[in-house]
Formats: sequence, structure tokens, C-alpha cells
Amino acid sequence: APCGVPALRYLMLVEVPLLLGTMSLSTLDGFALIAYAWEQETMYYVRLASWPASGLAILLSLPLLRLVGPRRTLQLGVLSLCLALPVACLAQWHSHLLFLALVLAGGVALGVLPALRLVATQVPPAQQAAATATVLAVGHGAKAVGLAMHAYLFEAAAARGLLYAPFALGACFAWLALAVAVLFPPPDDAWRSSPHAAAYAARERREGKERGRCAREE
Repeated sequence: APCGVPALRYLMLVEVPLLLGTMSLSTLDGFALIAYAWEQETMYYVRLASWPASGLAILLSLPLLRLVGPRRTLQLGVLSLCLALPVACLAQWHSHLLFLALVLAGGVALGVLPALRLVATQVPPAQQAAATATVLAVGHGAKAVGLAMHAYLFEAAAARGLLYAPFALGACFAWLALAVAVLFPPPDDAWRSSPHAAAYAARERREGKERGRCAREE
């Protein structure tokens, strides 16, 4: 089963608190309305202006994979959220900090390629689809829980003027994700070697030789 692969369990243990933290940003529309009296359309344009940060992070991850390795690249992606959410806690007092928090949060995309590489190297080819579906299902579940949790917290905290409460809680989840990513990573070889791919290639070569021998005998 895909969940029996240690590297996949590692990804999900990082993914769950990371997404629980990220979902605190779902309260930004209400936050901006109360803190800055912004209409929803204004917040839409601010989000739109910050989106290129995610694409830039994915492009930046390509050289980082070579320079610092996939493990540290993944950890840098988690660290970007750890920095973004404390900045968001301070955004109540200046809108520029809100935009900075969104740009920093886009750095989470640094972890996309390292995660895909880990799945590709450690999950057998026959289980790749199941592994991807498992990671996505866990992610969707974490997002749903995070959305509900932060919406409830924001409603309760806004009545007391504590607009930053969801971001503070999200930061706790982000730092938990970073702790897991740093303290319990797979070995460095896991990101490079692919025992399943090697076995699959050896089996293909063996079967090819057998087919060739059978063809000559005919």
C-alpha cells in the first residue's frame, strides 16, 4: 500500500500541519474588510498581484535542487510560510505587510518539485497513481478542516478585535510542519536513488531478453 512507504508518510506528516497553517490566509477577505475597510474586489487584486511569487518559487526551486538539495529546498518552502504568518499577524497595522505576507506565503511552492521527486523515487511505478491520490486526499481533508477551524476562530476573535488570531494559530501549525520536515526527513539517498525504478528496469530488460529468445526460437 502507498501509506506503507516511509517517504510518503513523511510527506503527509508535513503536508497536514502545513495546509492547516496555510488555510489561515482564507480569512484575509474579512480581515481586510475590518482592518482597512477594503472591498472584496480590492483584496482580489492584491491576491492577484502576489500570485507570481508562487510561479517564481517553482522556477527558483530548480537551481536550489542542485545547490542545496531537495531536502533543504522542501524545508525552505515550509520556512517561507513560517515567516509569512507572523508578518500577517502584524498586517493589521499596515497594508504593505499584508502584501509581503502573501508574497512570502507563495514561497511554499518551493516544496512542490522536491515532493514530486520523493514520490517518484520511493514509490513503485505501479503505485504512483495511488500514492498521488492518497496525498491529494489527505491534503483536501486538511484544507477542509483548516477552513472551518479558521473561519470559526476569526468570527470569535474579530468580536474582540483580535483579527490576527487565525494567523497566530496558523503560524503554530507552520512551525510544527517545519519541525517535522527538519527532524524526521528521509535520508538524502531517498531523493536520488530509486530502488523501485531500478528493479522495474531490470525486470523489463529480463523480459525483453526472454521475448527476443522466444522470437529467435520461432
